[in-house]
Parts: sequence; structure tokens; C-alpha cells
Amino acid sequence: MRRELQTALQILIGAGVAAGVGTALQGTAFAADAANGTARAWVNVRNAPHGTALSVGSLSTGQKVTVLCRTTGTTVNGPGGATALWDKLGEGRYVSHSYVNSGTAAVARCDAPAPAPAPTVRLTATATPTPTVTATSAPAATNATARAWVNVRSAPSGTAAAVGSLSTNQPVTVTCQTAGTKVNGPGGVSTDWDKIGEGRWVAHSYLNVAAGPLPKCDASGKVIEKPVPAPKAGLTAEQTAFLNTIAGPAMKNFTESKVPASVTIAQAILESGWGKGEIPRTAHNFYGAKCSPGNVPGPVAVGCRTFPTRECNATKCWDAVGSFKVFASVLDSTRDHARILTTNKRYAAAFAYSADPSRFAAEVHKAGYASDPNYTTQLVQIMVKFDLYRYDK
Repeated sequence: MRRELQTALQILIGAGVAAGVGTALQGTAFAADAANGTARAWVNVRNAPHGTALSVGSLSTGQKVTVLCRTTGTTVNGPGGATALWDKLGEGRYVSHSYVNSGTAAVARCDAPAPAPAPTVRLTATATPTPTVTATSAPAATNATARAWVNVRSAPSGTAAAVGSLSTNQPVTVTCQTAGTKVNGPGGVSTDWDKIGEGRWVAHSYLNVAAGPLPKCDASGKVIEKPVPAPKAGLTAEQTAFLNTIAGPAMKNFTESKVPASVTIAQAILESGWGKGEIPRTAHNFYGAKCSPGNVPGPVAVGCRTFPTRECNATKCWDAVGSFKVFASVLDSTRDHARILTTNKRYAAAFAYSADPSRFAAEVHKAGYASDPNYTTQLVQIMVKFDLYRYDK
């Protein structure tokens, strides 16, 4: 195989392109090959075939590129004349064909995603529109800007292949951070590298991150742990301690089940009285989950234990004894709670609103989770008052 072909393949693989090309083109068959085009002039690379789509990089004059396929988008009048054709360079990376000289090379047609203006784009400065890190439930806003012009690398290393660049003050979305080679940049000496997309890394010294700790990830870009926000200021010591106990498990539970963390926490507050009762304190049971007849704890709990309780019907209440599930951890309690919601078909409609916690709570209530007509109102009031939505971000 020619050296040029090997180099092109390495760059494509580093940029996270080769693995996703087959899916993105919906069966169109072609092989990644050596560069088959050059930039006629400096030009922005867009995340969709549209002149107003978000810029995710740029090409310099004469820069060699590999055009994977061609699609139709907005008309651009560039160095090559007016055309509505756009060349796909990778997942979420398009350049107007007017700015690319591909000679006589045959380029396959491809089906591109619908163009999306910048305000509604899910990602910025990424190589793919579908990130593997989806710890957030809402579209990611930009959280950093480039301090100076800088190469985007295929790995957290100064010697990794360049897969694009950022211009000074260009906004980006950093999804996580890992340790890599040492770089002495505008922000000082640092071994931190920030992930801005699949196979797209920038030395942290070249980025000015707005605020807050970044999730940590390994060198492959897989998130190791998402930072748990501190509770809202001004709470009692008891409330702060409870939120510090349950927030992490609730956030992890969201990644597994898509039950919003704010809803998981609000239900635990409402149903366990901030964890004060004997059942949550001694059995890690924050949702009053009972064992099935015959003291069957189910697949998550480690056993059953009887506790005095209070039972009610439509007309009266009375003292009773119930068999409640015992969990090994707070995380297991949230997992079992989520299991009930995810496996019971009547709650299925709620999961269309995982990114809208208040609506999720309303749908669960409507499906019969609680008989109290004010249940949704109570949950939402708790989420708002204690700013539990911070745990969904």
C-alpha cells in the first residue's frame, strides 16, 4: 500500500471518521482513500451542508482533503463558482464544493442530515453529530473559546495527527478532559487535553473554559466520572448532606436508565422525608419499595425486612407492618426505582421527556405512580426550590 494511502487512513481513523462512514451513508459503498481534493482558498468547515451551519474547523489554501461523498445543500458562490453541492470530509464536517478542487475524481453521492442553524445545533467543533458522551440531557452549549489559533489533534498528544484547527476566540464545546503530552501554550504549561468531539482534542492551554469542573475521561474519550455539582447555597446542613448522598447515584442512574436525576432526587426527598425515616437510614430504601408477596426482594435488593408503617385507603389510615426491600447502597435504591419505571409499560410515555424533567414527572404521575392529585406540583416545587435541575446538566 502506498505511503500516502497509509497516511490518509491514519488521519481518518484518528478523526473518528472511518468507523462511522458506513452508517452515515446508509449503505453507500466506498473505501477511504488518499486525498482526492485540495482547498481552493481558506474556508470554514461546517457541521452540515449549509452556509449558516456551525463552523467546526477550517481548511487553509492548498490543504489536501479526502472527500468521502457529495450532497446538496445551500448555494454558495465561491472560488469555483456558484454551486449547491457540498463535499463531506467526515462525520459532521462539510465544505462547499465551490471551495474544493477535486479534479476528475469520481465522488459518490451521500445522504446528509438536515441542515441545522447554529442556535439549535447539538454540538460545536466536533467530528460527529452524535457524541458518545451524553451525560447531559439537553443540547450542549459552547463552554469554551480558543485563546489562539491551534491545531485540533486526533489524540491528546502534540504529535498526533492534525484533524482541523480552531481560530482565535472560536467557541467550542468541551465534553471532557484527560491527561496527555505537556504543552506550553497561551494558558501556561499543562498536560490537560480537552475533548471537543470524537477523535478531536485540543491542548487545554489553548482553551479558555467558561466555568466549572470538566468531566474526566480516558485517552479514548470515554467519560470516567461526571463531576457532581455542589448543592444550592443556603440549605440546612441536613439538606446539604442528603443531596451530597443521593445526587451522584441519581446522575449515574440517569446514564443507565434516562430517568432525570432531578426527578429521582425529588421523589426521594418527598417519599423519604429527606432520608430521615428508619427505612431509608437502615435499608437504603428511599422510595418505600416493598418486597413482593412471599418476601421476594427482586433482582436488585439484597433482602427484605419488616418495618412498622402506616397504610391508608380513600377513607382512613391505620398502623401496619410491611416487608420492605433492603439495598446494599443508595445507587442500588435508585436503580431499583428506575427499573420499576423502565420495565412497566404504563410509564413508557414519560421517557420521551427525559430532557424535560418537569414533564417527565407529570407523565409518571399521570400513568398512575401516585394517587395524590398534587403529586406533580409537589415534585416540581421541590425541583425548583432546591434547584435540582443542576444535576441534569
